[in-house]
Amino acid sequence: MKKTVFTICSVAAVCCAVIFSCSKDDNSITHVTYASQAGTGGNPDPNHTAGTTSGATTSTPTNTTPVNPTGSMSVNGTSESTTDNGAASGSNFILKGTASAGDIVKITFSGSSAPASGSYAIVASGPSTGNCTFTYFDASLNSYPASTGSVSVTAGSPNTCTFSGISCGTTYTLSGTLNY
Repeated sequence: MKKTVFTICSVAAVCCAVIFSCSKDDNSITHVTYASQAGTGGNPDPNHTAGTTSGATTSTPTNTTPVNPTGSMSVNGTSESTTDNGAASGSNFILKGTASAGDIVKITFSGSSAPASGSYAIVASGPSTGNCTFTYFDASLNSYPASTGSVSVTAGSPNTCTFSGISCGTTYTLSGTLNY
């Protein structure tokens, strides 16, 4: 008799669990959709090509900066093209240029948004308001920080960061322009 009661209670509990898990959708939570499903205001159309409009909208994009703009840098006189990006990371804004040969320049500014136009002194550690840190990584990802010099930022579309004659370690001298 005890086995029968236990079996009936177990079946009832499983049925209740199934019924409650299939309950109506809660519309108070945020749902992620694609623009093709929800019109404008959803996530971008997954088939959208940068610089064109999708079938869900007829407006022209207002951001004319490419997703991965290109720039250039010179390492010890050898020019390389770069793929650049800038993004907030915690309380800093990090600008990174990755060269075609695998070299990387990383410039870190204080603040969580792109720096304003102006000249920024390179410091060995920090950064704080009005200055930045500058580190060069060779293709093997060995790091070579700079401790002197400056970079010049020009806000626009795209934003640019220009540097010239920056000594990184005792081996490398860098010049270039990163667009982000």
